[in-house]
Amino acid sequence: MKRFWQTALSFVSFFLFVPLCMAQENSGVDSLQIILADSAQTDTLRRQVKKPPPTPVVLKPLWYDLDGSVKTLNDTSDNTVFRFDQLLYQSYNGAADVFRNRPQVQVFDLLEMGLPRYIAPVNLLPHQSAVLMDGGSLNDPVSGMYNMRMLPLDAVRSVQQSPAAPLDRSGLYGLTQTAQFTTRYLNPEEPYTRLMFRQGDFGYTDLDITFARRINRRMAVQLGGINKYYDPNGYRGVNYRGSFSWQINPRVFWRTRFHLSDEGAQVYSRSRFPNYHYKETRSDVYSALTMQDADSMEGYWHLLLWYTSGKRRTNSDIDSFFVENKFKRFYGRLERHWRIDNMELTAGVSGSQNLVWGSAYARDYYDLGLAGWLHLRYVLFDQIFLEGRLRGDYMWGNQTWLSPQAVIRWKPDEKTDVRFSVSKTERTPNRSERSFGYYGIGGQPGLINENMYNAALRINYVFSSHLKMDGSWNFMRLANEIRFTDTGFTQTDTERSFQNFTAAVYSSFYKFKFAAGGLYSLADVDIAPQASLWAEVRYHDIWLNGTLTFDAVASYYWYGQRNALYYHPVIERFYWGQGTSPAYNIYTFKLMATVQDLQLYMAMDNPQAFSYRMINGYYEYYRRIRFGLNWVLWD
Repeated sequence: MKRFWQTALSFVSFFLFVPLCMAQENSGVDSLQIILADSAQTDTLRRQVKKPPPTPVVLKPLWYDLDGSVKTLNDTSDNTVFRFDQLLYQSYNGAADVFRNRPQVQVFDLLEMGLPRYIAPVNLLPHQSAVLMDGGSLNDPVSGMYNMRMLPLDAVRSVQQSPAAPLDRSGLYGLTQTAQFTTRYLNPEEPYTRLMFRQGDFGYTDLDITFARRINRRMAVQLGGINKYYDPNGYRGVNYRGSFSWQINPRVFWRTRFHLSDEGAQVYSRSRFPNYHYKETRSDVYSALTMQDADSMEGYWHLLLWYTSGKRRTNSDIDSFFVENKFKRFYGRLERHWRIDNMELTAGVSGSQNLVWGSAYARDYYDLGLAGWLHLRYVLFDQIFLEGRLRGDYMWGNQTWLSPQAVIRWKPDEKTDVRFSVSKTERTPNRSERSFGYYGIGGQPGLINENMYNAALRINYVFSSHLKMDGSWNFMRLANEIRFTDTGFTQTDTERSFQNFTAAVYSSFYKFKFAAGGLYSLADVDIAPQASLWAEVRYHDIWLNGTLTFDAVASYYWYGQRNALYYHPVIERFYWGQGTSPAYNIYTFKLMATVQDLQLYMAMDNPQAFSYRMINGYYEYYRRIRFGLNWVLWD
């Protein structure tokens, strides 16, 4: 079976890259402009083809976004959390921090520089949620989680968050979606080389360099890298990234990218495991080809190939353990899209093979998954948007299951937007849950899929250009949940359910912007705080006749009581246990001064040095002050 998939992947790779060598100039094309999305205003691929003078011919936009997902005016899935141009106002120390003002998303942070950070929907654990990048899953097949430190925000164009199941392009595992990250690509109208340097307390430094340039009218390249250092725990982190785009001809577009990460730190003064070392490396290579129909601007094919490999090591001399596990994943997807008047239809198939091995496993384990799906959109009366999604999954040697989802959206005018969705999905047990065997912890090979049933309502209303609000309700019920008992796994017959309510208001006045919101949760188990509040105020002004731009941001966050959460570093698992975690609050602020292409800033998290924790035993240990420089050298 292994050899079969290697042969199959080689064949598909050949199919993908041959067009690069065989592409010919279109004799009727005089010029071709590629505009790659890079801001809130440009979210689609726009291409302009001019025939010989005097009459130019402009192609209509493809209803296709660069992240590999269908993006149309009818799309009901967008719930943007963050865009790159908002990074200026973020007091952040990693990608997980952009969710501070989104209480529907919970951050699992060990609160020390260099240690892994994870995210999940409220009252779910990180292994129960999907983190997507450009339409594919970042969750690894070993623990089922994704370390957010691997993803520098400078490489992200935008983030969307949804409490419901995604279209399920996530490969082998059907999970509830946490976030969809879209990588940042070059805007050819503004090629640039940018340098960012940050200096913090306790010897924290990082250097981020990004280079982006159009090679010619058809090709664009972007390269970037970040090096991070933190002295107290010996943290060393590097992330390198790059992408290449080529408009092969007016109807064929190809993009490839890579992302390499290496993280590692020493863990001190923790209650149960007081001194251990964490090390993780990962590489992702992604390639996608979009082929538009020759006789229609509304139809296209999309082929995606994705290869991921990773290795994690956790060891301690004091507690006498050493774990080093590795994985490889091969993922391929083929989609067909049609658009006819008010209807859109997407059909797709995918295949995924995971290979897991390491010191905690008795042998090499292979997991093969196949999937197919249909996604239908229909518009009624230009204000009601209907969606139906059905996905079927098959896992070799396991079982077959269906994941349906239905969405209705009502948008009678530009002020009102109401969205309701229901879905059912299943989560396949990850390899640790089935086969781990070390340090007195044993996996259970007979585990079956978890079932997740979800209903969600979201309402947005715009009162005026200076005032808007939104609210949401989310309900989820879990059956056949797999729980960790500190020595192994059990599958409970007891169902767990929860629901939460959120509200937020946004306003602007003079040179100020205000925002505030909160969440209230009713749950069988309070993995997340029972209630939380946040507030933010921004000030923006231009001084010295336009020479200097000044910005200031201050934020407040309060988190209520919840069940105690624990983390087991040997098997890399979060779980709840006895006791509660107390409420806490933190403040942040950021001051920025911009002169032309040079920006200087100071940011501070938790300036009152309040001692708090998200995970038992892992108290806040850094998050103080940072100074930064952001300089666009060439544009």
